[in-house]
Amino acid sequence: MLAAKEGGKVAVALAEAMERLGLIESPSLPILSLYLNLAPERIERRSIGARLRDLLDPIEKLAASGELAHDSSMSLRAGVNRLLEMEPDFAGALGRGMAVFVCNGLSLEERLVTPRRVWDCAIAGPRPYLRPLHALLDEYRRVAAVVLDGRDAEVTVFHMGEVIGTRLIEGELLRKSDLAGWYGLEERRHRQHAEEARNHLFREIAEHLDRLRRQSGVELFLVGGNEELTRMLLPFLDKRVQELTETFVIDVNTLTPALLAARVNDLEQDFELREETADVEAVYAKAAAGGLAAVGVGEVLRAVNAHAVSHLLVHDAAGMEGAICINCGALARPALACVECGQGTRVVPDLIEAMIRSVVDAGGSVEHVMAPTALSVDLLAATLRFPCP
Repeated sequence: MLAAKEGGKVAVALAEAMERLGLIESPSLPILSLYLNLAPERIERRSIGARLRDLLDPIEKLAASGELAHDSSMSLRAGVNRLLEMEPDFAGALGRGMAVFVCNGLSLEERLVTPRRVWDCAIAGPRPYLRPLHALLDEYRRVAAVVLDGRDAEVTVFHMGEVIGTRLIEGELLRKSDLAGWYGLEERRHRQHAEEARNHLFREIAEHLDRLRRQSGVELFLVGGNEELTRMLLPFLDKRVQELTETFVIDVNTLTPALLAARVNDLEQDFELREETADVEAVYAKAAAGGLAAVGVGEVLRAVNAHAVSHLLVHDAAGMEGAICINCGALARPALACVECGQGTRVVPDLIEAMIRSVVDAGGSVEHVMAPTALSVDLLAATLRFPCP
């Protein structure tokens, strides 16, 4: 038995980096944040340079525009050049994502490799741009995979593709009886004993899975093996565990750790997409019925400024420039004057990131939706705490 750890290396490294980067703010020297999605195909290498230059071209033009102070312009130019120099390093991370944060004036350079895709973007602003990393973490949950072979069960907990704990739950070893005995009594006793031993194993598994839900934060249970066995286990599970459980058929005789990890990854992504789709449909239905919900950038923006958003749904890589009032803090589409109080505004590189920060600060929650839904058109939807004018 391997004791469960708090988290895998990837999860811990990302969490620590995000906490560290989240404390950095530089109003005078812009911080350049770059994200690149690197597909696993070797042909991907050829496109990296062109994509990198396309992403950095607007940043380079901003640095040369004369809009920035001299020190800010020189720092930004140095950051662009540094990212262009990294092209060979990006080619070595195919099949994953890359996030880089640089600011020459602050001597900041941090690179992170992500286990799944991120969207391509480059943003210069007073803070590191962390929304793609938050969106990435939204996709992951702790998953417990149970592999049954009839005599025992191995429970493996995954997080962000890494194994963070395993436990082997062994059942009673039974000898097969070929003797029928008097009127088959011996055979019936043997079968009854085998059934009792199997039920004892199932109860042990159920207790362990419930502990994982309550104590380790596991949010998805995948039970695999023989179809009949997996179906027989389900009634033994706590109802709250049952609601989070899916089954899959797999040949335990040919199963390897790599095959299990790949299967868990696929099932987790499928579950996430179905859950996201259901969440979006529920919010749209509530809005259509005149309930506490908002759909579309304009409606959601008003609700964010009123601190009325309970749960915000954001479509994948949706982003747009916006403005924030220097007086009351109201967010808006690009504007010279605040629509709330008439005072001046300053530009925010990503209006949606600012909205997310406002929702979280007000005690709401946020989910990035990767599934193809109506949000691909409307970009934003939300459930509300109270009606918003």
